[in-house]
Amino acid sequence: MRRLVARAEIEAGRGPAGTLKRSEREELVELRRENERLRMEREILKNFRMPCGRHHPLDEKLRGQLA
Repeated sequence: MRRLVARAEIEAGRGPAGTLKRSEREELVELRRENERLRMEREILKNFRMPCGRHHPLDEKLRGQLA
């Protein structure tokens, strides 16, 4: 019963400082996943090369933005 009351207090915004509400925890998990996906995409773009050793015309421009 105490846990239910404590959780209700947190969800109402009256919990201990730094305690996240359920919606905030869910958002944090989602943002961390998106962050990891963006890091992977960034790494792929940094290493992207056209076949036969040619560089994509936008490669230098992208490199400047990703650095």
